[in-house]
Amino acid sequence: MPQCARYEGQDPDLYGYCIYKYAGGFETIEQVNLQCGKAGTWENDCRHAWVAGRMNASSGVPMDTLLEVCATNADCAFELLDFRPSNEVTVQIKRCNKHAGEHAGNCIRHAMQRWYYTKPSASEVKRIAELPTNHPDKVGYWVAAIVQCQGVGECPQGTALGNRCQNTVDNFERVPSGCPAATKQPLPHNRGRKKNGGAKPPSAPESSRQ
Repeated sequence: MPQCARYEGQDPDLYGYCIYKYAGGFETIEQVNLQCGKAGTWENDCRHAWVAGRMNASSGVPMDTLLEVCATNADCAFELLDFRPSNEVTVQIKRCNKHAGEHAGNCIRHAMQRWYYTKPSASEVKRIAELPTNHPDKVGYWVAAIVQCQGVGECPQGTALGNRCQNTVDNFERVPSGCPAATKQPLPHNRGRKKNGGAKPPSAPESSRQ
């Protein structure tokens, strides 16, 4: 990269930051792997920056390719999965478990919330309630929201998910106002804003990396 040549062999941190800064312009996966692989401590940010500019489905880059580029960067994968979720909740949950690392629980919670907005049928509630999961608290909460707040389906019996579901149903019975909204609501600071249609690349930390 001629743009960063003056830092190569002189200042590894600035060299890595320079590569990260130009990551969005890499045209192929081979370039991403080659150049980000030279970025040292900036490699994860470099990969994240490339993925961030291609999260929209209109980019033409397949989801599996983007997840491959995120590699072990859980922040990158979580942002991607939230931005371009699968319409099939079980696929989304599997991707959360496989790629989102420390963010897997929140990733699954968001997947279940989107599922809740679809107002699923009783058979669909049963299908998801019987799904093996490492996060029964996240899945169980939203199953309970369907059962109690939408009056559809029932909690499974004898499982950790079922126990979480029943406890949450009891809470909603006591405090009906605690039921989640039935449709997606923008956060207060986003109300009235238009979607920008794209994700921003990760910001450079304000530290010695300047």
